[in-house]
Amino acid sequence: MTERTLLLLAILTTVGCVTQPAWVSVPGTEGVEVRALEFHDGAILAGTGDGMILTFQDTESDALDSKEVQSPLRGISDLMVVDDTLWVTGPGGLARLAGSHWLVKDSLGAEPLGIVFSAVEAADGSMWFGANGGVVSVKDGRTREWPWEPEFPHRVIHAATRDSRGMYWLAGRRGLGRVEDDQMDVIYPDINFGSVMEATDGSMWFGTRGHGALRILDGKREWTGEAIDLFPVLEASDGAIWAVSETDGAMLFSADGWSIPAPGPGSAANTYYSVEEDAQGRIWLASAEGVFMLE
Repeated sequence: MTERTLLLLAILTTVGCVTQPAWVSVPGTEGVEVRALEFHDGAILAGTGDGMILTFQDTESDALDSKEVQSPLRGISDLMVVDDTLWVTGPGGLARLAGSHWLVKDSLGAEPLGIVFSAVEAADGSMWFGANGGVVSVKDGRTREWPWEPEFPHRVIHAATRDSRGMYWLAGRRGLGRVEDDQMDVIYPDINFGSVMEATDGSMWFGTRGHGALRILDGKREWTGEAIDLFPVLEASDGAIWAVSETDGAMLFSADGWSIPAPGPGSAANTYYSVEEDAQGRIWLASAEGVFMLE
């Protein structure tokens, strides 16, 4: 080969390497089980499997102020910041940080709340928490409990929300519930639903175990990524829909369906829990083996 040809190949190879996205481990998180991520005030907050809260700025991680390091829960399954108030969910209920003190809700009516799986902010600013035993919603400082029994076929509701049209959605272990005018309708009662989110175009996305993701827009239902565990959880600033697969990592939706921008990081046995976007448009991935950032 001529020197010019070799130079051209070197340039093409370098360009190819640069354009190939790859996951980069966030220093200090190796081996830490991180289950939830939330972007707030220029930083990424993360909840760990043992109830700790970490904050990430760029690629450095430090614990929050010592008064806020340990949440009152045994573990964190999700976290959310609304109006500068931090909420965490997990085994034992849900909690919010009020000043320097934690306030904990650990019951639903007369029953222990058990595990609270998720936190979702609805279009009207209300917060929805799916739990083992029902749903808790909070709006304007008022808390409401939704046992939804016996209408719903199973006590476990993994996620819930109220969409921009005023319809309530419940992603349950046995089916997808929707409530309109106080009437409950359950569809797909044999499918285990695990996540719910509303996109800016009005479409509703629901993640499942073993059946891919369900998209509903203008009454039309569309199944995508069939026969896999897939949980849409993020609409990025560019409008892209991201989902997390517990076995494959972060997945991106396009007109051609779901794709994996980069293979899931860590070992072959790694488990992935959550994806989030920061102010620079970078995608972060929480896993059983630490936190990773897509570059």
